[in-house]
Amino acid sequence: MHKQYIIIIFLVAVVVGISMLWAQTHRSASQSETASVITLNPTTEKIFNVLPSWLPRANWSNPKASIQSTMYGDINGVVRSATIITKSVSTTHFEQQAYIQQLGFSADDNLSADGPGSSTWGYKKESGDQTQIILLSSQTMPSKTPPNRPLQFNCPCTTKVSVFVSESFTPKK
Repeated sequence: MHKQYIIIIFLVAVVVGISMLWAQTHRSASQSETASVITLNPTTEKIFNVLPSWLPRANWSNPKASIQSTMYGDINGVVRSATIITKSVSTTHFEQQAYIQQLGFSADDNLSADGPGSSTWGYKKESGDQTQIILLSSQTMPSKTPPNRPLQFNCPCTTKVSVFVSESFTPKK
């Protein structure tokens, strides 16, 4: 009789454990679905709405929360990216600079960097003590290259492009 109680207690513990695990997994899935819903500020929405006109053949991802490391610090914002096929390693700047300037942004050389097959450039808008940035980038994937050899690019090439729009922030002084 004593053995039966131990078995019953063990079975109850297993059922409770499985139930708790299921509840935790279900709650995590709900939270991640909720977290993926992003509210865009008006500037971000304006930029993201024109992306298809900047690169019509790109299939842009949904907006995702992101943190970008810049000379202004680690900045929170939202990013969209796409992969395109290019005819050359270097991709020309694909944004419409006049449109970005109409939104109050100006080019910021402090946000620019170039390397083999990749480029990042950006814009900054200051309003009182608040700053907002837009970072654009392109990164061309190199061809398969043997180890210890220089990178090679044989195009047409696959190029990842992205646009990051920050939340407003107070720059560190």
